[in-house]
Amino acid sequence: MSWPFLECKEGERTFVRDCLVIHFFLDRSHAAMRPALLHAIEMIIQFVGSSSIKWYLDEEGEPQPFDQDEWSRLRDERFSPDASEGGLRLLGSEDDIASFYFKYWGWELPRSKLPGWRNLLQIRLPREFVQGRVQEAAAFAQQLGASLPFSSGYVSSALALLSRQRVYWGRGLRYPGIDLLNPETACTEIAEHIPGVYWLTFLGPCSLEALGGIAALGSQLPMGVTLSPMQGHGAVLQIGAEPQSGDINRGDNLPLYRAVARVLAPQLYFATRAHLLSEGTNPDLDATLNWQQRFLD
Repeated sequence: MSWPFLECKEGERTFVRDCLVIHFFLDRSHAAMRPALLHAIEMIIQFVGSSSIKWYLDEEGEPQPFDQDEWSRLRDERFSPDASEGGLRLLGSEDDIASFYFKYWGWELPRSKLPGWRNLLQIRLPREFVQGRVQEAAAFAQQLGASLPFSSGYVSSALALLSRQRVYWGRGLRYPGIDLLNPETACTEIAEHIPGVYWLTFLGPCSLEALGGIAALGSQLPMGVTLSPMQGHGAVLQIGAEPQSGDINRGDNLPLYRAVARVLAPQLYFATRAHLLSEGTNPDLDATLNWQQRFLD
């Protein structure tokens, strides 16, 4: 793998583990996306294999066994044509963060008190699953993106966290290519901005237009970075053949990522709500912004 094995355990319980994430911020209301969402979930189940999905969470957040019969029922219940909101969480294990995880919850947009809200689709793939098949994961993410009305999105190595404890902070700072963003906070205010610079970064139509379009943007990107139009809308930017973690301790600050950040800077998202911890135990906005600007310092 092109990023280090990262794990923190307390006894037999794992509370930090590296993984690969696929996140899409969606700029359509839940009801308007129903066919696309159902198709996307079917794609996800097929890609990871039904044997990788053991549980779903019910209305009380309790795990229940998941199978094809339950999926048929949940599809009708959670994604009925007249539902203005709805969603689904699927798990590979009841309590193991090193397993498959999927979450989507959508609302009617725009939300009056949170106009920058975008609906969020999250996938977490275990290290063991993507070992030797990161290109396959990249191709899948692009196929998935082509079926969804995204405003932005990304694919990256990341840290799966049992809780957002400060133990991950030092590791996150050491490896700038490892994602620490909390997308569930970001989705409340991201609007049409780009969440950051990642191995694969998906640019929706608004961001792409603001950056000058495919031709103008592509002319500013360094060698080793590709920009490809997506089928349907938007584009995907890819940095290198595999996700890179970097390592500040060894002088690797990911120069290609930094070059891309300078180009995308006008459209990058910067938080107004804290969701990262620094040395304390409370969310710290300065720590959040410092991490988001790690490729621009």
